[in-house]
Amino acid sequence: MIRLSNDVETNPGPTSDFNKIGPMPSSLFTFSPLSETSQSFLCSKIKLPLVVKHCKKSVKELGKPTQMFRIADDGNCLFRALSYAITGRQRYHANIREKIVDHMKHIDRFLTPYIKTSLNCYLHTTGMAQSGVGGTDIEILVASSLLSTDILVNTKCGHTFKWVKFSRSKLDGQKTENSSSIYLSRSTYNHYDVVIDVSVNEANQHFYSEFSSDTKCFSQDNSSLRKSQKNMYIQFHIRKKLCI
Repeated sequence: MIRLSNDVETNPGPTSDFNKIGPMPSSLFTFSPLSETSQSFLCSKIKLPLVVKHCKKSVKELGKPTQMFRIADDGNCLFRALSYAITGRQRYHANIREKIVDHMKHIDRFLTPYIKTSLNCYLHTTGMAQSGVGGTDIEILVASSLLSTDILVNTKCGHTFKWVKFSRSKLDGQKTENSSSIYLSRSTYNHYDVVIDVSVNEANQHFYSEFSSDTKCFSQDNSSLRKSQKNMYIQFHIRKKLCI
């Protein structure tokens, strides 16, 4: 694992418990990170500037992450990671969060199987619109819809790490418009970094899954959350019955 920079603005360039998860053909999961063309597509889609263009990488089998860009750990890491992947800078994390929350309101009917409550209740009890509140699998799924781009997360499942794909097709049945994907790494305490490169030597040793409403969100496993997030989800379940 490589630290590229300590300065987030000057650098240039959950235990998951899956439902009947098993190995899937590695050909279904490839490493095809955002290119300049893909970045431009996404920046245009959500009206953000393209600040730093990512170097083009060859498409290959998706294996174990070997190089990552470290994201600031301030509670906004998921949104910072998405901002960096899209624009080349982390500074637009607040814009990303706002756009994701706003998009939730446009696709709320598709979210019910995932959040198990009303959207108003979810937003009220989690405080997801507020800076510093950590993003979850729900926000990743919504981001994949907003961006029309698959987002793949390397996350711990049991004693090993596995790749989970979040795709808009799981929400509205529509195919993604972007041929490239965003790749993230999620640590055991729910922190996100951006995956820059992967190994092809261990590709066939990895397991793969697509996120669905049957998937238990890592971010909802209270035993693995930081104290602040753990308290947030305890409050969520307690207060959910009070929502209309």
